[in-house]
Amino acid sequence: MQENHENTLKVVKESGIGLTGLLFGTVLNYVLLMVLTRWLDTDAFGTFVLAQSVVWLAAILVLFGSPRALDRYIPLYRARNEPGRVRTLVRFIAIISIAVAVLAALVLWLLSPWLAGSVFRNPLLDATLALMALTLPLIVVVRLVSFAFAGLKEMRYEVYLQHLATPLSKIALGLVVLALGLGYMGWLWAYVAALAFVALLAVWFVTRRLLPAIGSGPRERIDIREIVAYSWPLGLTGVVVMLQGQIDVLFLGRYGPPADVGIYRIYIQMCAPLLLVMMAFARIYKPVLCELIAGGGTRDALSLYRRVARWIMLVNALGFLLLVLYGREIVALVFPVAYAGAPAVLGVLVAGRLANTSFGPEGMTLEAFGNTKLSLMNAVLMLAVNVGVDLVLVPRMGLLGAAIGATSATTIGGLAGVIEIRVLHGFQPYTRRHLGIAAAMVAVVAAGLGARTLLPGTGGFWLAAHLAIAVAVYALVVRVTGVLDDTDRAVARRLVDRARGNGRRR
Repeated sequence: MQENHENTLKVVKESGIGLTGLLFGTVLNYVLLMVLTRWLDTDAFGTFVLAQSVVWLAAILVLFGSPRALDRYIPLYRARNEPGRVRTLVRFIAIISIAVAVLAALVLWLLSPWLAGSVFRNPLLDATLALMALTLPLIVVVRLVSFAFAGLKEMRYEVYLQHLATPLSKIALGLVVLALGLGYMGWLWAYVAALAFVALLAVWFVTRRLLPAIGSGPRERIDIREIVAYSWPLGLTGVVVMLQGQIDVLFLGRYGPPADVGIYRIYIQMCAPLLLVMMAFARIYKPVLCELIAGGGTRDALSLYRRVARWIMLVNALGFLLLVLYGREIVALVFPVAYAGAPAVLGVLVAGRLANTSFGPEGMTLEAFGNTKLSLMNAVLMLAVNVGVDLVLVPRMGLLGAAIGATSATTIGGLAGVIEIRVLHGFQPYTRRHLGIAAAMVAVVAAGLGARTLLPGTGGFWLAAHLAIAVAVYALVVRVTGVLDDTDRAVARRLVDRARGNGRRR
C-alpha cells in the first residue's frame, strides 16, 4: 500500500512539474500567436502554419516510435539494474534518428516547389517550406532528449526545452525581427535560429545531466528485435496520430484559402488547455505504470489508472465549460477580430477534446501493457474517420467541417481504447465520483446562463467576473459532492508539505 502511495505521489509530483511547464508554455505560445497574428496578415500566418504542419509530420516519420522505446525501456532496464543497456539504447536511437532526420530535411527541401505548386497551390509555401526544412533535425534532437529524461522520470528537462526555451527564444527573436522590419522571411529565419538554440541547449543537458545519470562503464547488448517489435506499431501509430492531428490543416490548405488554416490553428490553440493535464500526466504515468506491471501490481495499476483518469476529467470539464460559455469573448479579447468569427467551430472542437480526455490515458495504458498493435489500430480508425468526414464536409463547410471531422475521430478512437482495456485487462476509468463532476458541470452552466442575464456587459473585467463565478461554483459543487477521496487529499497535503520544505531549504 505504501509503495502504491509513493507511485501515486511520484506521478502527481512529476505531472505537476510537467503541467506547470505546459501552462507556462501555453501562455508563452499565446503571446507568440498574439504577436504573429497582429504582425502577419491572415494568409501569411496560414502559410506558416501549413508549412509547420508538414515539418511536424516529417519529424514523426523520422522518429517512428523511437521516443516511445526510450520512455519504456529506460525505466525497465534501470529497474533490472542494467545501466549498460540504457547507454546502448540511447546511443543507438540517437545515431539512427539524427542521420535519418538530415536526409529527410534534404528530401523536404527538394519537394517544396512541388508541394507548393501542385498540392496546395500556394506560391508563398515554396520558400517557406524550403527554409523550415532546416528545423527538422533540430526538432528530432529536442524530442529525443525530452523522452530520454522522461524515461528517467525527470520531467523538468522537457519543461526547460519545449515549454520554456522554445517559445521564449521564438518570442525574443521574433520581436527583434519585428523591430528591424525584416518581414515574413525574417520571421522564418528567426524561427530556425530559435530552434537551433534549443537543440544546442538539449545537447548541453545530455552532456551535463543525462550521461552522468545513466552512469559510466561498458555498454551491454540489447535485443534490437524486441525493441523494434515494440516500437514499429508505435511508429506507425505516431505517424497516423500526427497525420490525423494535422489532416484538417492539410484539407483546409487544399480546399480553402490560406487564412482558414490560420484561423483553425487559433481555435486549436484555444483548445490546448484541455490537453495540458492529459499530456502532463501521460508522460510520467506510463513509466510508473510499466514498473507496476513488471512487478505484478495489477491492482495498483487499476487504482492508478482510475485516479489519473478522474483527475484529468476533473480539470478538463471546467476548461470545457469556460470555453463553451465564453469562448467567443476570449478569442476576441486575445486575438484580432478576424479570428473571432466562427464560435461554432470552437464549440465543436472543445466538445471533442472533452470527450477524448474523459477516457483518461487509455493510449498510454495500452502501451504500458504492450498492446501497441491495438494502439496502432485505434490510430488508423481515427485517421479513417477524420479523412472520411473531411472529404465530405471540408469542401462544403470549410472550418466547421474540419472541426466535425476532428471531433468525430478523437471520440471514436478514445472510446475504442477504453473498450479494449476493459475487455483485455478488466479496467475501466469511471467510478461513482464522476457523478460529482457531472453535477458540477450542470451547476456551472446554470450559473453562467444566470450571470449573463443578471450581469450583462462586455470587456475584460466583465469576462473576468464571469469566469470567477464559474470557477467558484465548480469548486463548491466538487467539494460538496465528494469528488476527491482521502488519498487525493493526502497526496495533495504531502505535495504541499514537500514544496514548503523545499522552499525552506532553498
